[in-house]
Amino acid sequence: TQPKPGWTVATTTRTLDEAIARARGEWDILTGLMIVLAAIASIVAAVGVYGVVAFAAASRRAEFSIRMALGATVPDIRRQVLRTATAMIAGGLVFGLAGAAGLMQVLRARLVGVTVTDPAVWGSAAVLLVVIVALASIAPARQAGRVSLAETLRAM
Repeated sequence: TQPKPGWTVATTTRTLDEAIARARGEWDILTGLMIVLAAIASIVAAVGVYGVVAFAAASRRAEFSIRMALGATVPDIRRQVLRTATAMIAGGLVFGLAGAAGLMQVLRARLVGVTVTDPAVWGSAAVLLVVIVALASIAPARQAGRVSLAETLRAM
């Protein structure tokens, strides 16, 4: 068949790999953007966890110094601060995994090569969050172990 007058026929030849790469180009950009946003969200989460754990440890400063005066060791105090962070991890994982399960149903059509219930994805996300919270909790726990009863009493 001949094209209508004034129309041009574009004839380009591409390999299948080129056609697939062109079709996936937008998704590759979106994937890169999601990775950058996930990294930023992880940093913000780590700063937030650090702030909450540091505030909780600072508000218990008098308690820690009295415990140390009564014989508690520095590792005991650090363990108490880390227990607070562990409770945050548990609560965050429960609510976060529930929210993620809901979002996975929405994203089901966009997932390529990953099932909604892929244990590797769920496990790696949980481990990543635990590592972020653990790293963010180390500094407040070390700081809590440095309290002294004399400084605390002077501050009151």
